[in-house]
Amino acid sequence: MSRINSRPVRVIAAPAQASSSAASTRMRRSRHADFAALLRRDEPPAPDDLLASQHDEDEQKRHDPQASLAQRIGSASQRVVAALLRREQQMLELAHVLARHIAEFASNPAIRHAGHWEVALRIDPQRLPGTQLHLTLSPAVLLLRFDVETADTRELLLHHAGLLERELRRVLASIGEARTLELTVH
Repeated sequence: MSRINSRPVRVIAAPAQASSSAASTRMRRSRHADFAALLRRDEPPAPDDLLASQHDEDEQKRHDPQASLAQRIGSASQRVVAALLRREQQMLELAHVLARHIAEFASNPAIRHAGHWEVALRIDPQRLPGTQLHLTLSPAVLLLRFDVETADTRELLLHHAGLLERELRRVLASIGEARTLELTVH
């Protein structure tokens, strides 16, 4: 399978001709799309500039109901995307914390040399409500079983089980613990 590498791209709108009203509308839109120019600005925009741009947007809404609908959909979707990104970030952090703690336990010399271990731990209810982790550790195998009480938490763990498993494998490999890993959610 081929791999496509991504690279950053900066899109700057071309200047529009001021001969028609459609062209002036495009110019107003392009003014808002040039984020690089906003970053290069040394001083914040004057309050009059902010009022003028707000007036331009209000004028555009009155004349173009499709733009208004698109703008409302865009602002609503920004909140949804932000919530999803926040949730994904929380799961990344949780996977990293769980992997680090499990790897520290598995790599502890006193525990490693003591043979077979079975541990049941209650996970922090703030992070994963109603979840208990059953950890079985032997010299060659690490078994993790998450017993979950709520359907939401079960769905969250099932959706991110691969992430947790990859992170745990990465952390175990970095500390030199080669074990067979099995992760289940009940």
